[in-house]
Amino acid sequence: TPTSEKTTWDGQHQSYTANILFEEVEIKEYLQAQQVASIVHSALTPGAAIFSLPRKHFDDHTEAYSLFETTIDPVLGGAFNPLSLRGTRSRNDLVVSMKFMDELATKEALEVGVELQGVNYKVIPYWEKVNVSALTHVNIPLPTFHEATSELLQHIQQSISHYRKVVQIRQLLRRGYFEGEISVLLDRSDEGLQYQELQRMFYLDAWCFKW
Repeated sequence: TPTSEKTTWDGQHQSYTANILFEEVEIKEYLQAQQVASIVHSALTPGAAIFSLPRKHFDDHTEAYSLFETTIDPVLGGAFNPLSLRGTRSRNDLVVSMKFMDELATKEALEVGVELQGVNYKVIPYWEKVNVSALTHVNIPLPTFHEATSELLQHIQQSISHYRKVVQIRQLLRRGYFEGEISVLLDRSDEGLQYQELQRMFYLDAWCFKW
């Protein structure tokens, strides 16, 4: 679960976890590709399949290689690139890049994936370019939020869609409790559509406040 830290009004530092209420499939893949791009500083191989698996399930990371080849297809040249081991930071996930001998195997990996400890993991699609500048995060403290999660989600989507395309909505939880603050990810890539200008003060259908 993603964790972030922020400073409260009295100067204290508090950690928050994020509970995803809504996320487009495309943006999930986009963010996964962005994560991979932050690990490596060179271009990825076009057509490569990239998997991200919890490292705790393997005594040695090479055990994952056998899983990929026996479950999906033999890998071209028997070559694997453990991307997550190339960086200086310690990571909980094992991120591996490979290219299957059969190109159709990559499609299978995208649609079916591999199963590990009862959880299905699918390949991270190859992105030729990750356009980080097209995404904007907006943190919103809701003045009223005592309603069912489904209703809350509907109000947020209807209101903020006037400003940009909403691709992700997360609740910020303090020790597992929701205190009314949400984080919204907006896609600004389609400037051809008519959106209202996003300013520090703006009106929402359900609420009007400053952020």
